[in-house]
Amino acid sequence: MFRPDPSEPRAAEGVAVVISLRRDEVDLAAEVEKLLSALEVEGERHCVLLLLPPDSSATVEQIADGLTHRYPDRVKAIHDDSGRGEGPSPRTDLAVALAQTDHRRVFLTELRSSADLPALLTVAREERAELVVGCSCDRFDAPRRGMAARLRTAVGIIQPRSDRHSPRPAHHLVDRRALTGLDSTAGAPVTHADLLAGLRRRDARILSVPVLHVRGDEQGVEFASVPDARRGSVRSRRLGRVAGRVARPCDPVLRAVLLVAAALSVGACAVVASSGMTLAYPDAVSHLLISRRVLDASTPGAAQLGGVWLPLSHLLALPLVLTESWYHAGILPSAVSMSAYVATAGWLYRIGFALTGRRAGGVTAALVFCANSNVLYMQSTPMTEALLFACLAAATWHLLRWCQEGHYRHLLATSIAVLGATLVRYEGWAFLVAVAVVVGVRSWQRSRTESTPFVLVRADLVFFGCLAVSGVVGWAVWNAAIFDDPLNFVRGEFAKPALWVGEQERAVGDWGTALRTYLYAAAHALGPIALLTAGAGLLCFAWRTRLRHQALAPLPLLVFPPFFVCALYSGQRPLHVPEISGDLYNIRFALVMVLPAAVFTAYLVVLADRTLLRSVPAVAALAGCAHLGLVGTATAQEAAAFRAGAAERVDAQAAAWLREHYDGGRVLMQSWSNETVCFDSRVPTRQVVYEGSFRQWEAALADPSGHGIRWIHLRRTPGGEDEVWRHLHDSPLMHFPYKPAYADDHHIFYRHVEAPVTDRHSP
Repeated sequence: MFRPDPSEPRAAEGVAVVISLRRDEVDLAAEVEKLLSALEVEGERHCVLLLLPPDSSATVEQIADGLTHRYPDRVKAIHDDSGRGEGPSPRTDLAVALAQTDHRRVFLTELRSSADLPALLTVAREERAELVVGCSCDRFDAPRRGMAARLRTAVGIIQPRSDRHSPRPAHHLVDRRALTGLDSTAGAPVTHADLLAGLRRRDARILSVPVLHVRGDEQGVEFASVPDARRGSVRSRRLGRVAGRVARPCDPVLRAVLLVAAALSVGACAVVASSGMTLAYPDAVSHLLISRRVLDASTPGAAQLGGVWLPLSHLLALPLVLTESWYHAGILPSAVSMSAYVATAGWLYRIGFALTGRRAGGVTAALVFCANSNVLYMQSTPMTEALLFACLAAATWHLLRWCQEGHYRHLLATSIAVLGATLVRYEGWAFLVAVAVVVGVRSWQRSRTESTPFVLVRADLVFFGCLAVSGVVGWAVWNAAIFDDPLNFVRGEFAKPALWVGEQERAVGDWGTALRTYLYAAAHALGPIALLTAGAGLLCFAWRTRLRHQALAPLPLLVFPPFFVCALYSGQRPLHVPEISGDLYNIRFALVMVLPAAVFTAYLVVLADRTLLRSVPAVAALAGCAHLGLVGTATAQEAAAFRAGAAERVDAQAAAWLREHYDGGRVLMQSWSNETVCFDSRVPTRQVVYEGSFRQWEAALADPSGHGIRWIHLRRTPGGEDEVWRHLHDSPLMHFPYKPAYADDHHIFYRHVEAPVTDRHSP
């Protein structure tokens, strides 16, 4: 690990610019004076070292000597007799800079690249980088340059890492403290790749910065690329988004992935809608009810968001439930999930591409996700899982970029994505903690060479946490304001685990059963092939990367198994699998593991191509076919089983009767446990007085007739009686002016006597 040697004399601030000249340099004096003027304007202490090759022309030597006499303290002309041959040699350049100056930073460049120095100095200071590499992002190369690049790609298959595909560096700005003890000035000449490899082994902070560098007379293949700047990293760091898009268009493979994902999304949604399964999950109906009541209810407003389910998905669905027809269709509100599905495919492609350095890695990651039948079903419903996946994938991508490059815009984007995840599902809270740990560890790795590392780590954590934690804090404040309890989402009337977790839950208090339950659920949700390949990919990933640097970024995706195992053990939420409980329930809790499975499967496929196989498309297709053949749609099976249950059939019959006979007026009905009746009856939401109707619910229970209630619904399921039943079933208020109009073993509808009663079932 790189640490400054305290015994070494402290380097003076400033920069030593080492310019490797060629035999015939055009406009040497003008370029050097331009550089000196820029450094003077910046107020940077500097010294420009002009390295003259042995075969330099007399004109170049004369100009260099003239610059030395004109700027005796700022320019030095040095004859290079090292015999380095063609191309720059960092060993020679660094040796000259370290011997001739005491400046802290050394800038290795060529003449026409020196104009980029002020920008790189700013990056080095702001980002506390030991090495800043300027990479050409808009150059016009000679034809032989393209041939050399193709040759390098053809023979590069023997290299074990993907760094050979990175953008070409133009120049380097290195902190001389990072060179302490590094053998960079003795022995035979070394390449830039050797220098970078040595700094990387010391965990030096290496940043890649795009520069508008135009040259057309290169000779030979230049030095190797920056290890910490993966493929595609330069695209998002160009000097201006418009210029970047013009210089290099969007990745065509990414466009294809997004188009295929969109086609799969629309097709799956059409199939699910035609089978009537869009709203088969009871929670899907509940999510629609919440969104609609914010806009149209007996007491509409933001308070209708409640305090149990997190609000982001309901807020995003608001434009999709503006009318009753949109709201009852169910398909239109699924657009949030469908859009999130397509976005997740794009993020996973980028993650797989960045980690493996191969487009095949990105395609494989997207394929494992998009081809999962459980994912396709969930994205066809107004559930919250797909939106959570998009937030997690976006956070992982930007965290990966921050771990690679250290730019705070990526850390800001990470915090925004994590904020979204914490406002979609409570699993996002565990993800928040895991990401914070990675941010702290990576920040410590970068700042431990500084005199105050803890201050810098704290600054990064505060920068990340202020926004990322605001969702959790805001939700507690919201619950305190609405329900007078900041922990209402944990211990409120409709949040108690006892509402879902029965005494017969076998995982409660048993770690082994809890772990096996979640593993079985993951096998049902992902399929055994995807689970096995993901596990093998994770082991290879950990072994090859040693979980350092950017390898930390995907690790927060592994927080979900321990999170759910703890939830099962403590009895916070139930999860059933046939192997243990005999049925399916909440199997979607394991579907989140499709994200790490996609990432690590992609890593394994590309690694296999590099070491054993030679056809990534064939491997990816084989893995995809095996995956499609073995994974079942357990989520849809669970939803279908619920819809086919006896209780749900009775609810549907009661809702159908009310839909046929409802002729207006206000309906007193508890929403909890009666969501199907509320939704399927098509009673306008503004006409329903329920437990969320502010200052109307309690008053209507005390005196229904006095508060304009025309219809009263009582649920009398044994052991599941609702609040209306408990208040009114034996109350004198029900004798007059209300009389029963419909009754079955679970429901009773009362109607005001002023309205005629027809088609009455005997109670």
